Amino acid sequence: MMACENIDRSLTSLLLNHCPAYRTSIDEISTSMKLKPIILSGHTHGGQVTFFGIPLMTPYGSGKYVKGWYCNDISQMYVSKGIGTTILPIRFGARAEVAIFNV
Repeated sequence: MMACENIDRSLTSLLLNHCPAYRTSIDEISTSMKLKPIILSGHTHGGQVTFFGIPLMTPYGSGKYVKGWYCNDISQMYVSKGIGTTILPIRFGARAEVAIFNV
């Protein structure tokens, strides 16, 4: 937490996090530091193989998050579907994406 001691809390904090399942821990730390971060995450490949929007498998570390925006009282998190694959080199129903944010 030493790296976070001098954060200007009047500015929006942007946090890059590979595995969205860590959001609970990030929210706990953010609460103790009085921050409301925007979290940018990935890792899930959008489910990689989905049928009717339901992912058949997500990588360990995805938690309940697959793609898109997730918001609560503490943080906002965007989970990108990314461009990669895991285990099998296929994607079905989970089009690859590169998210662009203007800040």
